[in-house]
Amino acid sequence: MANIIVSKEQLKEQSIRVYDGITTVYERTGEEESLDLSELVPKFNDCYAVNNSTVAYVLDNELWVTPYLRSVVLTLKMMQFKQSEFYVPFSNGDYPKEEKERWSLLREHSRIKLHEDMQQQFKNFCLKFSISAGIKELSDEVLKKCFKIPSNGFKVVHRYYEDYVYPLVDEWSDYSKVEFCLGHFCMNNGIIVFVDNQGNSWLAKGYKILKVLQDAGYTERSIFVPLSNGEDIQDEYLRNCWKNLEKFN
Repeated sequence: MANIIVSKEQLKEQSIRVYDGITTVYERTGEEESLDLSELVPKFNDCYAVNNSTVAYVLDNELWVTPYLRSVVLTLKMMQFKQSEFYVPFSNGDYPKEEKERWSLLREHSRIKLHEDMQQQFKNFCLKFSISAGIKELSDEVLKKCFKIPSNGFKVVHRYYEDYVYPLVDEWSDYSKVEFCLGHFCMNNGIIVFVDNQGNSWLAKGYKILKVLQDAGYTERSIFVPLSNGEDIQDEYLRNCWKNLEKFN
């Protein structure tokens, strides 16, 4: 759940005040512009607007801008701000000339927090879906004999091509795809791929893991099976992990 910012002061601390005459710079062209806010601020007091992952709000007759976070919008709603439509500075490739570094830090913090929120929402969705579908959690003993596909993937080389292997689903996936893969397995040439109750993608060697998966509520489905056609992992550490992986007997 997103953290609620509970005071005006906290809200301002992660925002930049935009005053009449402030200079904004367009990063792509270097063009500068002096903003005229003389009509905007009086008209939109206690209102907020959102554009391109940026939030502008008028608080106590002052315009403030902050990168989008769900917690910011929830706070504004809790404070009885009304959503409206008006110009949102720094939302079209521009930044405040005098506070470029601070704006960059705020945007980076927002990017990290949004990603964390997406990961948590993804995990919550997977767990809820798994419970409803009767997909049970696998033991640590079983997973120790499996190879977890890392979130950032890895490069493989085949005799005829090069490619990258990524998890079958992640926090960026459409949830219909998550539902299609979650709690399912597929096998090819002695290699089994499956997606567990938290949305993690795993590989295993040996078909005897199939009974374990079936007992845990997993069913077979036609999904891509990485490393089942002679692909060679390029990362030395991951290649050794895969090479030394114990086979299910």
